[in-house]
Amino acid sequence: GTPPPLPISAPTSSPPPLQLPSASRREDRPDVTLPPRKRLGISLGPGYKVGGSSTAAAARPAGGLWMETKSRLSREAWVRSMDASDLARGEVMSLRTTALGQMTEIRELHAA
Repeated sequence: GTPPPLPISAPTSSPPPLQLPSASRREDRPDVTLPPRKRLGISLGPGYKVGGSSTAAAARPAGGLWMETKSRLSREAWVRSMDASDLARGEVMSLRTTALGQMTEIRELHAA
């Protein structure tokens, strides 16, 4: 059969907290006001597309990223199903070997 997956240990130390720029450095930058749609697009990054709705819930992965995600999930599901199939096949072979051994032993006992 397939051996169980190895346990993954949690990291022993957490990374240091992110440091915000000092207030004096932030004052050097001018304030910029962006329209909500542009602001949402920047905060989500290039992998997301902002829909026509006025809410942030309209943001969803863009076509290419969505297709890549679906493809990856499909491959992972296929691998899991193949692993389960291999495991079941191994169990059947083991049970078949056990049954054949017991049938041989029963025949020998009847013959004795």
